[in-house]
Amino acid sequence: LLSGAKLHHIIPQSFLKLQSKFSKDDLQRLVCHYVEALEENVELEGIKMAAPLSFQNIVSGVNFEISLLEAKTLLMLLGDICLEGMKKAAYWDIALNRNLIIGDLVLSSSQATTIK
Repeated sequence: LLSGAKLHHIIPQSFLKLQSKFSKDDLQRLVCHYVEALEENVELEGIKMAAPLSFQNIVSGVNFEISLLEAKTLLMLLGDICLEGMKKAAYWDIALNRNLIIGDLVLSSSQATTIK
């Protein structure tokens, strides 16, 4: 009951193939940097809104070799997995604040919610 949801059955092969090209630590850093970028806000005329997302800034902010296309593809697929997982397999894991296990990546429920 306390272990994270394992979403192997909804992970596309293209995600696993991309994921296998990089170390687990590098991918965790990429995901953390992505979540930070998603959480950034700007204020325009007194209204707070999400800041524009720049994959170039995300890629340059992590310290490993990954192309802009690979990072964007990997992160978009991760978003799809989080969205699909929350609808089905991981609904209660998110509600109970447990981690999600996506291939080699471990996401906190708050990270997965932000990415979704």
